[in-house]
Amino acid sequence: CALMTGRYLHKTGCHGGDINNKNAWGVPITETFIPEFLHDAGYYNVMFGKWHLGVSSEDFLPNSRGFDHFQGFIGEGEDHYSHENGGQYDWYYNYDIDNDYEGVYSAEALNETIQTFI
Repeated sequence: CALMTGRYLHKTGCHGGDINNKNAWGVPITETFIPEFLHDAGYYNVMFGKWHLGVSSEDFLPNSRGFDHFQGFIGEGEDHYSHENGGQYDWYYNYDIDNDYEGVYSAEALNETIQTFI
């Protein structure tokens, strides 16, 4: 929370524990993320890797919080090869599930996606 908002955790409501796939909450949408400010200033923002800041609604996902491009997983505790968490596949390209990297180790998948993006 603090890295995305620039605010202390207790000011954002994120000091109570992990935001994971079992929680129906995320960083409150009333909190503006730094990438949102940058997007409004004309920057193109990308993120690769682990989101872990809210999964229960599209409003909490990276593309709704100032990122123009996201690729990776949004929850916690994923298997690094199957990309599953609790029986659900968790590897995304923006808002959509991306099955292209099933069976590919997460670090290798991220390396490939970043190189392709660049």
